[in-house]
Amino acid sequence: MLRFLRWVIMKKLRLASSGVIGAMAIVLSPNAGFGQVVSVSQLVCNPNNLTSGMSTTCTVTLSGAAPAGGKEVLLSSNNAIMSLPGASVTVPAGATSSTFKATVGSISSNQTARLTATGQNSVLLNWTASGSPNVTNYNVYRGVSSGGPYSIATTLGVATTYTDYNLQNGQTYYYVTTAVDNTGGESTYSNQASASVPSGVSQTATVNLLAPGILSSLVCNPSSLSSGAATICTVTLSSAAPSGGIVISLSSNNPLLPVPAGFVTVPAGATSTTFTATAVTIPTNQSVILTATLNGVSQTATVGLVATASQAVYVVDTGNNRVEMFDTSGNYIGQFGSSGSGNGQFNGLGAIAIDASGNVWVTDYWNSRVEEFSSTGTYLSQFGSSGNPFYRPNGIAIDANGNIWVSDEYASQVYEFNFSGTVLGSFGSPGSGNGQFGGNVGALAFDKSGNLWVADEGNHRAEIFTPGGSYVNQIAASASGCNPNFTPLGFVFDASGDVFVSEGNCVTVEKFNSSYIYVGSIGGWGYGNGTYRIGGGLAVDSNGNFYVTSYNGNVEVYNSTGTYQFQFGTPGSGSGQLDTPAGIAIGK
Repeated sequence: MLRFLRWVIMKKLRLASSGVIGAMAIVLSPNAGFGQVVSVSQLVCNPNNLTSGMSTTCTVTLSGAAPAGGKEVLLSSNNAIMSLPGASVTVPAGATSSTFKATVGSISSNQTARLTATGQNSVLLNWTASGSPNVTNYNVYRGVSSGGPYSIATTLGVATTYTDYNLQNGQTYYYVTTAVDNTGGESTYSNQASASVPSGVSQTATVNLLAPGILSSLVCNPSSLSSGAATICTVTLSSAAPSGGIVISLSSNNPLLPVPAGFVTVPAGATSTTFTATAVTIPTNQSVILTATLNGVSQTATVGLVATASQAVYVVDTGNNRVEMFDTSGNYIGQFGSSGSGNGQFNGLGAIAIDASGNVWVTDYWNSRVEEFSSTGTYLSQFGSSGNPFYRPNGIAIDANGNIWVSDEYASQVYEFNFSGTVLGSFGSPGSGNGQFGGNVGALAFDKSGNLWVADEGNHRAEIFTPGGSYVNQIAASASGCNPNFTPLGFVFDASGDVFVSEGNCVTVEKFNSSYIYVGSIGGWGYGNGTYRIGGGLAVDSNGNFYVTSYNGNVEVYNSTGTYQFQFGTPGSGSGQLDTPAGIAIGK
């Protein structure tokens, strides 16, 4: 308990006066008496039930307002795992209370901690001023034995009072003072005054330190996942969690099944809680071990990860007159096609599309035809010839009815065919008006509403048509991120209706929202990761990852937020190599 004590010294013993020094003689009042007493009246800590790592806020309350200079309160704990902010806390002058925070470490068993707040005492000294007009300051000396030795406690100006706070409760102290003049001369010691400091009055607060229940199990259901699937895992304790709950740390040994935030909390009074872990794309069958840990005790659960059949990525290898196949991780699978005009051969192939059955349709630019292949590359059929009906088939897309749409770069038209190659209709003409094309009419794609997007490269815009060929809208160069030379080369769409456009002049992938407002872009001209050279082919897989072809002889992959992931393919003509790759499509 804190006490502020004043010893008022009454007895006067005059020093002998002789010479200059004698003229500075002073009288120290030696009798001690209590003046104002301020003690610690209460110590309260809240909360008083703690688990490992928790803190409690403790309030020290005095019996009255703290004096000038504040009131120091000594702090202590009888339990080493309960740490205090320091050896003391000070109640500010005029205040009646102050707070401090105590934190507990790791608790292995139920126990208590007793916190103690003890008042720190003080001694008030008074002396009569020296009669010498030349006195500049006074020295106060202190010792713990009567008659000395003394050590200096403080040096003051011409004050005649001093409060000593640097005391140990239960100790007797002996004081003398001297006067110092303007020459530095110091008088002999005054008479001695003593003060026996009483033991401080203390208040205590007991805090309960509660060991958590033992972590008894971790169970995840289902215990086998495919790509994108989730499992719900239950963490169970042997007893109810105390006030404040229990934090359980979580970890996974496989990044394909990450755990949320790295921890989960069992609420106060509960014996269990759950968390959800979701698998990302799983390239091969494997397993993962999830671990829950509490106070060094761990429980594990094993979850099997089952790879789904990988979507095939078909890349138009224009320079080698073939189509190469990869999986979504970039592993080479195979190829089909060669240079020529025979069945299954190409002469400057351009774009590629996949129908609902997984069959592959490719525009054969200089042979003026469209060829059909199975998903594994077996030649199936073809339609078209020079002038019948098109001359330079370029872009290709397949609608929800299975009809095939082909752009003719030479005639600035778009044709619709059934799967047998019969012409169902066409639209477009040379020009720059709405619904016209300025030459180099290229990529085609259907959005989620069934509208057809056409790359009008010659007019630096993307035009949008109904399935019947009626003009709807356009994205002009002025609305793009590459004004005035916006050159669309490919389109893909997300579930919200946003459109992503591969752009051939600034060499980026530009994003527009469903209102055709430019949002931003990724990529850029270059040779390093996250940059590329033209290509223009653009596709998206079932996980929302983007694949962009590059004349660097590779394909770059970005996640759904546009962050570069990896690339595959190298320049050349060997298996898995690419020469000026253009179109790209991903199997169903």
